[in-house]
Amino acid sequence: MPALDPANSASPVSLLARFCLGGALLFAAERVVSPGEDPRRQIVVTRAQKAHLGRELLGELGREATPAELRLRVERYELDEVAYREGARAGLDRSDAVRNEVVRAFRTLSAQLALVPEPTAAELERFLVEHRRRYVRPDGTLLPAEQLDAALRADVRADALSRADDRALAALAREYRFVETPK
Repeated sequence: MPALDPANSASPVSLLARFCLGGALLFAAERVVSPGEDPRRQIVVTRAQKAHLGRELLGELGREATPAELRLRVERYELDEVAYREGARAGLDRSDAVRNEVVRAFRTLSAQLALVPEPTAAELERFLVEHRRRYVRPDGTLLPAEQLDAALRADVRADALSRADDRALAALAREYRFVETPK
């Protein structure tokens, strides 16, 4: 082993500076090779989302969720988010099936927000005249009065919701620009 020559030795400050510089270079090289966490691959569950998940559980269970039940629901939410993001990354969000599901979900939400009044007797009668065959039993008679009234009210309401939904979407459509391509 060669003897240390004090004249050629680096000072402790110089050694420390070299050590820090070497560490900084290693750190920089690691960041280049592995640039860190991609923010698109980060799933954040806010307090508001946890509260929403807790309200969903309250509705399902009819009571406050236990901490373990809420933790499981949050974990399910996180896994669903991973599945959604990976599906979107694979291009599944551009498929007709997914598009149709999003349209259905939006229409359902829109219908839940629409305020449709109870149908009047005249509206029920008019709907029955227009759609009588829907309410005729195989023997040719109309459904019993109680069933007929419930079915008519549900169908008239669904029809009104559909029209309200179409009007709401038509109003939204005015905010879009539609372009036809020569394909």
